[in-house]
Amino acid sequence: MATTGEQKPINTNYEIFILALSVLSIFNLIVELLPIDQDVKNLVEIFDVALTPIFLFDFLSRLIKAPSKPGYLIKGGGWLDFIGSLPFPGLRIARLFRMWRVYRELHLIGMHSLWRAYRKSHAESALLTLIFLTIVVLEYAGIFILVTERHEADANIKTASDALWWAYVTITTVGYGDRYPVTNEGRIVGILLMTIGVGLFGVITGYLANAFLKPASAEQSETDNHHATDNGSATSNDLQAALEEIRKILLEQERNTAEIQKRLETLDEKQETLSAEMKAKLGEISGLLHEKVE
Repeated sequence: MATTGEQKPINTNYEIFILALSVLSIFNLIVELLPIDQDVKNLVEIFDVALTPIFLFDFLSRLIKAPSKPGYLIKGGGWLDFIGSLPFPGLRIARLFRMWRVYRELHLIGMHSLWRAYRKSHAESALLTLIFLTIVVLEYAGIFILVTERHEADANIKTASDALWWAYVTITTVGYGDRYPVTNEGRIVGILLMTIGVGLFGVITGYLANAFLKPASAEQSETDNHHATDNGSATSNDLQAALEEIRKILLEQERNTAEIQKRLETLDEKQETLSAEMKAKLGEISGLLHEKVE
């Protein structure tokens, strides 16, 4: 996550993913305008239609999270996001606005912060990168295999659906064998596609393992923190009780000291009184003795 100066925190990995898909979609639109084989155009259109649910999800997500929905739809250009999400060639040009908005948000964050956020959440980064690379590899592997195979007499990959089917079963390393390349160029594409597929789906396995293990680790960490908090509370309570006991003992000693001091003062007074009485008695005795002697 990162923040801009004017907005709430945004998911930088997701924004980069949407930006990459927007660039791919605009590039596909340019490819469709070129004077190329119609089957290649059909294949590009299939992948562009597959991007539609992602762009619609992005639009709905932004609409739901927007503090002001009318503000997002009108001032925020949400209506352009919606139009650009539709799979119609004339409307897809509106995806340029989505691409520009995402680029502007990421530019405000800065490349250093983007790279730090990308590395911090490496599992999510790997998954989104994997999804984007899978789309790109499937599309262009399908285009290459279609271009190299369709004009061969004994080829069995001749249409856009054939190319897409072959690319998908090859990248997943399933390989049904109903569609296969017969040219050397096509076989090279197949080798590259199978090699990339092993790596991509290895990343998927790693991400799923991390996704399943991370909640358990977080729960254990939370439990440990809870126990530590309980232990800390118990220690604090014991210390408080000990301090309270010491305070009571000190107060008792203070009362005993005051009582002893009071008794000592009383004894001093009694001693002074006795001394005065003894002096008076001695004076009387001395006077009587003096009278008898005379």
